[in-house]
Amino acid sequence: MNTQEWEAIAGDVADGLGEVGFEAMILRAGAESGPEFAPTIGPDTEHPCTVLRDEFSQMERSGTQVQAGDQKFMLSTDGLSIEPKVSDRLKIGEKTYQIVDVSPFAPGDVPIYYELQVRK
Repeated sequence: MNTQEWEAIAGDVADGLGEVGFEAMILRAGAESGPEFAPTIGPDTEHPCTVLRDEFSQMERSGTQVQAGDQKFMLSTDGLSIEPKVSDRLKIGEKTYQIVDVSPFAPGDVPIYYELQVRK
């Protein structure tokens, strides 16, 4: 498949996640300023996104870094202004989770969606 075909598939997946997913925010820590010995961290930047809660399979839980209480989300690439990182947080309603793993599903080097492992 070529890049254009993968981009079309990414659009279809984004449409599906948009229909069944829900709104959330990726929170990214603000930039540091001030002296190195006493930096000031700016306010978080919020990046709207669409997510769908998923479940870890038994195989994913067995012998891995998945801890009790961890949750798995599919993150749509549609309208996403950043690439998620493990230093980011996911905010859903009033709850905020630390992102502990990010796995892009990107056949053909085109991100279709991101799989997030989050922890309270």
